[in-house]
Amino acid sequence: MRRPKGGSLAGIMLDLLEKRFPDGVPTGELAVQLYGRDLLENRLKVRSVARTLRQTGYAVYGFGGIYALCEGQSRKLGMAATRSAKVADGTIRKLPQIFEAIDRAGDKALASELRRALKETLLEAVKEL
Repeated sequence: MRRPKGGSLAGIMLDLLEKRFPDGVPTGELAVQLYGRDLLENRLKVRSVARTLRQTGYAVYGFGGIYALCEGQSRKLGMAATRSAKVADGTIRKLPQIFEAIDRAGDKALASELRRALKETLLEAVKEL
């Protein structure tokens, strides 16, 4: 894992999460610490910073309005995996409707290509499991 730079938003968030490990930090508090005010817009930005931390290898997830560093916490990581699976399932199940709408709009070639690409992507994802 590559540690974010100390003055970066990701570095500040990681420091806050480490200080409050394993309990976590409320999203509103993170919004204030990172952006100065607890606004919906800033809470959404907190989600982006958490994504950045995950991309650098840190297990940072939000649960019920609290972001936590989940390193070594199998229950929290299991909850994150279950939630991610549900989101993925819902997204995947909506795609055929979108492909059918593209088909009805008259672009059968695009719908067919998108179906093929999705199947290829899903097969690759399953191989990683």
